[in-house]
Amino acid sequence: MNSPEEQQVALIPRNFMERGTFMGGMFKIRNAIEGAVLAAGIGIPVVHLPLSLTTRIVILCMTSLPAAMVALIGIGGESLTAFLMNALRFVKNRRIIYRSDVMPDYRKRRQHARNREPKSQKRRKQNTGKKQGSAGQEQETSPPESSSRKARKREAAHRKMEKKRERRIYDTSTSSGIKKQAKEDIRVLKIEQKLTKKAQTQALKDAKKEKTARERQRKEDKKKAVRTAKYEKKEAIRLEKYEKKEAAYRKKHPDSTSSSPTKKKKRKFQTLEDYLPVEKIANGIVYTTDHRYVKILEIEPINFLLRSAREQQ
Repeated sequence: MNSPEEQQVALIPRNFMERGTFMGGMFKIRNAIEGAVLAAGIGIPVVHLPLSLTTRIVILCMTSLPAAMVALIGIGGESLTAFLMNALRFVKNRRIIYRSDVMPDYRKRRQHARNREPKSQKRRKQNTGKKQGSAGQEQETSPPESSSRKARKREAAHRKMEKKRERRIYDTSTSSGIKKQAKEDIRVLKIEQKLTKKAQTQALKDAKKEKTARERQRKEDKKKAVRTAKYEKKEAIRLEKYEKKEAAYRKKHPDSTSSSPTKKKKRKFQTLEDYLPVEKIANGIVYTTDHRYVKILEIEPINFLLRSAREQQ
C-alpha cells in the first residue's frame, strides 16, 4: 500500500532587525531624536505664551505634534535632515547629463554680459526689424502699381495745397468785392499760419529726436568709458598678481630660465555612463569598474503547498 503523503511544516525565520532602530525596527533612532528636538523647539516657546492652558494645548496639537510625527516617519525612507541635505546638495550640484553618443556642441559659447545689448535697444531693434520686414513684405506682395498710385496721391495733395495757397484777386471798386477780397486774404493768412505752425512742430520734433540721440550716445559713451576703466583696472590687478607670482617663482627657483608654469584647467565632460560603475555585461554577469562581478538572478515565486512531499523536502 502506498503511504499517504505527509506534509512537513517549514519554519520561516524572522527578518533580522535593522541596526539603529527601536520598537522592533519600527522607528529609527535618528528620526526619533530629530522629532524630539523639533517638538521641543516648537513646544517650549508655545508653553511660555501668556495664554490659557487649553489654548496652549490646542496650539501644541496643531504645530508641535504634526512636526514631530513628520520627523519620526521621515520623507522617502530618509530622516528629515538627510532629506534636506540631499535636496540642497542636488540643487547645488545639479547638471544636465548626456549620453556619450549625444554630446552637445559646446562651441556655441554664451555671449558675455559685457557684450550684450541693453534690453531697450534690443527691443527697439527688434521692433524696427519687424516693421522693416512687414514693410518689405508689403512691398514684395503689393504690385508695382501701388507705388505709382501713392506718388499720384502725393502729387494731387501737393497741387491741392498749392491751389489753396493761391490768392484770388477780386474787384475792390465795389463793397462786395472788398468783402470777398478781405475774406480771401484772411483765408490765405490762416493757411500760411497753419503751414508755419506745422513746420515749427516738425522742427521741434526733429530737434527733440536729435537731442535724445545725443543724450543716448553720451550715456553709451559714458558706460563704455566705465567698462573700459574697469577692464583696465582688472587687467592691471591681474598683471600685478602675475608679476608677484613670477617673482616668487624666480626666488624659489633661481637657476630656472623658464617662467612659472601655468595651470590650465581642462573641461571634463561628464556623461551618463560615468555615473554607472559598469564596465560590461556578459553571460548574465555584470563586470564593474572596481573589478567586481555581480550575477543577475531571476526569482519566480511558486506555491509551496501544491508541491509533493519530496519536492517540499
